[in-house]
Amino acid sequence: MDLGLLLAVIGIVVTIAIAGWQYYRAEQEHRHALQAERMLQEHISQLPDRTAREIIKIFDAIPKPKEPPDPRSQIPPDAPNWTPGHVEWADIDADGQNELLMQYGHGAHGMTLKVFDWHPYSGFQEAGQIGSGTPGGFEVRDIDSDGRLEFVTTEPDWSTGLPYYITPRLRVVYRWNGRDFVHISAEKDYSAAELERAKRQFLEDQSRIT
Repeated sequence: MDLGLLLAVIGIVVTIAIAGWQYYRAEQEHRHALQAERMLQEHISQLPDRTAREIIKIFDAIPKPKEPPDPRSQIPPDAPNWTPGHVEWADIDADGQNELLMQYGHGAHGMTLKVFDWHPYSGFQEAGQIGSGTPGGFEVRDIDSDGRLEFVTTEPDWSTGLPYYITPRLRVVYRWNGRDFVHISAEKDYSAAELERAKRQFLEDQSRIT
């Protein structure tokens, strides 16, 4: 696929995913606002008339915030209705608020994961990103049962001296600290026997080529 076309498709995919999440959060904010308004009206209705009128005057004088933008208006009319990659939301920094996580392919065989924070009335803002050199992407889970989520991926172990297609993988773990991805660990995800098999296979491949 032409690089320009690929970048355009990725841009459309990112726009659709972000817009969909914005719409969901905007709807949630709107429902909460309506519920709070109904509760306030019920409380005011139970007050004496004069007191209620004075309270209403005070509230009417407070500048009203702008309505959140409708994210549906941000979706291109000719955007496709499919989304390659992976989109999920999770509280990755244990602050009680979910972040939007988006993964999509980049390069010949890599994956990019982006983190988006939600800001009321301004929508999503990208907070950070990280890349993986393998197409499996990142698994988001609590691997050590400490209540915090980790990002687990695999990377080629270049120390073996083998080419990409046959290089054994490392299991690499990251954690999000609220600003950046922090590298936690990198461990061999293969045995000595598997490494020896890979080396023999590479030598056989080379002999067939020559």
